[in-house]
Amino acid sequence: MSAFSSFLIYNPITREILELPEVLLPPSPETNVNYLRGPSGFAFDATTSTYKVVFTWVLHNMQNGMAITAVHIYSLGSGWWRRIEDLPTFLHFKSDSSQVFLNGALHWEINGVDYDEPYIGAIDIATEKFIAIQQPLTDFESQRKDVIVGTLRGYLTLVVDRPDQFLIWVMKDYGVV
Repeated sequence: MSAFSSFLIYNPITREILELPEVLLPPSPETNVNYLRGPSGFAFDATTSTYKVVFTWVLHNMQNGMAITAVHIYSLGSGWWRRIEDLPTFLHFKSDSSQVFLNGALHWEINGVDYDEPYIGAIDIATEKFIAIQQPLTDFESQRKDVIVGTLRGYLTLVVDRPDQFLIWVMKDYGVV
């Protein structure tokens, strides 16, 4: 079994540091594979009054290019990580994606396997289910690598920072493009 190093959580009010256990990864059935760390997040589950840490990783097969993106969740106080459903194989987290917590879910920018199908991925913190929302087809297409997921006045947004302007897309009906 492989493992990613543990997480540290710092409470600035109490100045306490909590070290979470390592995330244990299943052994790879093949030899030419890499474990890649994906984005992580920290959120509050209002339904259970529990803080949760979300950790993603990718098992990438170097020979055939296939990848599995897995998600683990740690509820503070539980003492262990749980692996929830894997992402569909055609979706991959961008390792440098910004994240935002909105409507009880952590959101990241993700790509389709061809990297020309952009999505917003979300993990609902209460149900621990993954959803994918296809991004709109707009002027973002030529600037796709510079997209930032954010919020504006309680709405999910995508922002592109161009040298001469900002492009901002606002999702007014959550989940509807």
